[in-house]
Amino acid sequence: MKTILSQLEYKLQEEVFKNLHPSTLFSPAQYMMDLGGKRLRPLILMLTGKAFGASDQSLYPAAIAMEVFHNFSLVHDDVLDDAPLRRGKPTVYRKWDTNTAILSGDVMLVFAYDYMARLPENILPLGLRMFNRMARIVCQGQQLDMDFQNIEVVDESDYLEMIQFKTAELIATCFELAALCSGQSLIVQEKIYNAGLKLGISFQVQDDWLDCFGDSLQVGKQLGGDILSKKKTLVYLHALKIANEVDKKYLLSMYKSDNIINNEDLQVILSLYKKYNIDEYVKSYFEELYLDGIIELKSLFTTNNNESFNFLMDFIEAIKSRKS
Repeated sequence: MKTILSQLEYKLQEEVFKNLHPSTLFSPAQYMMDLGGKRLRPLILMLTGKAFGASDQSLYPAAIAMEVFHNFSLVHDDVLDDAPLRRGKPTVYRKWDTNTAILSGDVMLVFAYDYMARLPENILPLGLRMFNRMARIVCQGQQLDMDFQNIEVVDESDYLEMIQFKTAELIATCFELAALCSGQSLIVQEKIYNAGLKLGISFQVQDDWLDCFGDSLQVGKQLGGDILSKKKTLVYLHALKIANEVDKKYLLSMYKSDNIINNEDLQVILSLYKKYNIDEYVKSYFEELYLDGIIELKSLFTTNNNESFNFLMDFIEAIKSRKS
C-alpha cells in the first residue's frame, strides 16, 4: 500500500500540473494537489482493483481522475463556503483570489476528464457515464448543503440524502470504477457501488460523531467544531427531533442567532446531546451501516490467499478506527 501511495503522490505532484503555462492558472491547481490529504478515494480504487486482480497501470487513470475531481470540488466548495483554510493552509481563493480559484478549479475538472479519457476503449463509454453521474450527483449534494443553511429544521432523511450525494457518491464510484477497470460484470459493479454508498455515508456520520463525542486529545482539537460553525449534522438534527420543547427552542435559538456560539454555549449544547443519548444513537447508526457495507463488500471476493483484498480491508478498517 505504501508503494501505491508513493506512486500516486508522484503522479499527482509531478505529472499532472507541473511546468504548464501560464503558471497563474496551473500553480494554484498544483498548490491544491500538494496540500495532500488522506488520498482515501484513489487508494480505495487502487486497492479494490488489485483485489480483483487488475494491474496498477490499468487503475491509475481512473484513480488520478477521481482525486483531481475531488480536489477540484474542494477548490470551488471553499469559494462557496467562504472557507479561509484547507488542511491547515490558506484556501486557493484566499491565497490568490476568487476568479483564480474558479478558473483553476475549472482546469482541474478538465484534467480529471482527460485522465478518464485514458481508459481502454472497451470500457471508456461506461466509465465516462459513471464519472458524469458522479459529477452531477456531487453538485446536487453541494446545492442541498447550501439550501439547508436557509432551512430551520432539516429532516434527518434529507440530511442523509445530502451526504450520500456530496460525500458517499465519490467513494461508491471509486469502488465501481475499480470493478469496471478490472473487467467485472455489471452485477458486481452495481453491488460494489451500493456497498460503497453505505460505507461512504457511515464514514461521514462517524465524522459528525467524532466532532462532538471524540476524545479531544486524540482528535487533536477542541470538540464541537460543527456546533461552532452551526452545521446541521445528524447529531444536531436528531437532538431537535427528540428534545423537549425547552431544549429544542434553545438549540434553534443558538443556530438562528447571528451571534457566535461561545465556549459556554458549546458546553451546554454538548451536555444536551449527552442528556438525550445522541452519541449512542449516532454511533449505532454509522456502525450498523458500516457493517452492512462490509458484508456486501466481502460477498464479492474470494478471500483465500488474496493479499490485496486483505490490504483493502485493513485500509477500510483504519478509516473506521480513525480518531479525527
